[in-house]
Amino acid sequence: MTGGRAGLRGCRLKDRVEFSAFMALRFLARVLPERVGELLGRGIGLLSYAILGDRRATALGNIRPALGLEGRDASAVAKASFAHLGQVGVEMLRFAGKQRLFGERITVRGREHIDRALAEGRGVLLFTAHLGNWELLGRTLAGLGYRLHPIVQNQANSGFNNELDRLRRQGGMQPIARGGTAVREVLRALKGGDCVIIVADQYAGRDGLVVPFFGRPAATPRGLAVFARATGAPVIPIFIHRTRPGYHEIHALPPFYQVKTDDAEADIRTCLERMNNQFETVIRHYPGQWLWMHRRWK
Repeated sequence: MTGGRAGLRGCRLKDRVEFSAFMALRFLARVLPERVGELLGRGIGLLSYAILGDRRATALGNIRPALGLEGRDASAVAKASFAHLGQVGVEMLRFAGKQRLFGERITVRGREHIDRALAEGRGVLLFTAHLGNWELLGRTLAGLGYRLHPIVQNQANSGFNNELDRLRRQGGMQPIARGGTAVREVLRALKGGDCVIIVADQYAGRDGLVVPFFGRPAATPRGLAVFARATGAPVIPIFIHRTRPGYHEIHALPPFYQVKTDDAEADIRTCLERMNNQFETVIRHYPGQWLWMHRRWK
């Protein structure tokens, strides 16, 4: 019993330290000059690359077979990815509550594809990747007036989770947490003519369907294909990438529709293969802005 209580105290202490560090970063992101904040974010990312050996090894192990890079070339992409992730955090906090920045710094292309798809009256399924600053993507769309429901994963650290949820709602989004009533909430949102956005590029575990990703078998989340098949909602690929420090560009691509035959599993596989192919294309364009340190191929 004593060991259990000590472990719980240790876990709580770790959570408090992590949350305190996050709040300190939020303060710095808001008060530091933009250029200094950018350097801080990159510095945090590069420090993580240097000290987090497991994550560094995972990133390099992903990059080598996916992009066919070795040595310094693979290391350069990995370092860029870590530095980019640090920038993502600082930018997310600096943009919070400053709607003016979204209009000044983020260009949206292909918005007409979303509008035409919404006009069909079945809602819209958007899918994206952990590429560029994906948090700013959702807040930008919500700021433009789209009723946007991101499907999110609750974070283990409750303080961080609550603050992240607050920032998303402050930005106009209506998050749907995975599990529980998520399926009903997604179907309700689509029936109401809203947009549901799914970040679907991570390892899906036993519940996923194994389809190729960069030529290797990868457990891929089924959700997008299942919802598209059940509702007939248009599916739109949408991505954001950083064009220069503090500036971003969003591209919404033309919609496609989930095929529905008597073979549900084959239909879902076709959709997920198309999704993964789209991920590959955009990641190859911006390899330093994707989350290579995630264990995508387990």
